[in-house]
Amino acid sequence: MCSDTVKSTELTLFADDSCIFKSGRKLGVIIRNVQRSLNALSDWCDSNGFEVSMEKTVAVVFTHRRESIDSSLKLDDAYVKVDRKAKFLGLIFYSKFKTNVE
Repeated sequence: MCSDTVKSTELTLFADDSCIFKSGRKLGVIIRNVQRSLNALSDWCDSNGFEVSMEKTVAVVFTHRRESIDSSLKLDDAYVKVDRKAKFLGLIFYSKFKTNVE
């Protein structure tokens, strides 16, 4: 992926699990940065013969505030599902900062 794009977000990879994340105070800026990273990820996958499972792909806003996001994040032509939890490496992360091991 393009290193300039990755500088605006964080990326964690382990085997076939990955996570793109960004922290900040302005939700709009965060969404724009994550979208740029999703675009770069899509380009990289296309160039290297990989495919992202949209069934397992979710967007979660981790906050104590009542902010939410709509389905504005896209990967290729599909909208990313917005959820209140995400599973990564066997851990379930909830939008209100709880975790469960599965």
